[in-house]
Amino acid sequence: MFTNFKSIVCVVLFLVSIGAQSKKLKISSGLKWSNCGPPTDPIKLTYLDVTPFPLTIPGIETLSAIVNIARNISSPVEASVTIKKHSFLGWIEIPCVDNIGSCHYDDLCALSPYNDQCPTVFKKLQLPCACPVNEGMYSVKKYPVNIAKIGPHWLEHGMYKGQVTLTSNSVELGCIAFQAALK
Repeated sequence: MFTNFKSIVCVVLFLVSIGAQSKKLKISSGLKWSNCGPPTDPIKLTYLDVTPFPLTIPGIETLSAIVNIARNISSPVEASVTIKKHSFLGWIEIPCVDNIGSCHYDDLCALSPYNDQCPTVFKKLQLPCACPVNEGMYSVKKYPVNIAKIGPHWLEHGMYKGQVTLTSNSVELGCIAFQAALK
């Protein structure tokens, strides 16, 4: 469960962190991202930098991000993740396998194994590790992220695009669209 939770949290936090305040795709280090929800969504990203780019899997990436959360977020937090890979046939949706790919999560808050005590890394970065998540600005500056092998070699290379939509009690919290290259 911890491995799956860790994978889900890393993917969702990374994708949530790539939201923007305009509908236009923004480019940062070759990564394209945008907020695909209405301006009233309480989760917004104001800055993102991922280096080196394109992303290398497996590999170590350096992440810098600033996310603003306009209101307290509590359980349940549903996440719908769609990820597509470009192939000679066009964009093909990656199915959900072992909680990686195009998946739906009923409540990200319920998946957290950290209800009692946050790990040191969360404390050091002053990031929440469980719900509720308080309103505020959360930032990470040049934090190394070790991205483990996630599947067969062909899946770890190529152009990807996707969308993550977070909702709570049928109210949208954030919607992030992205496009990235993996090598």
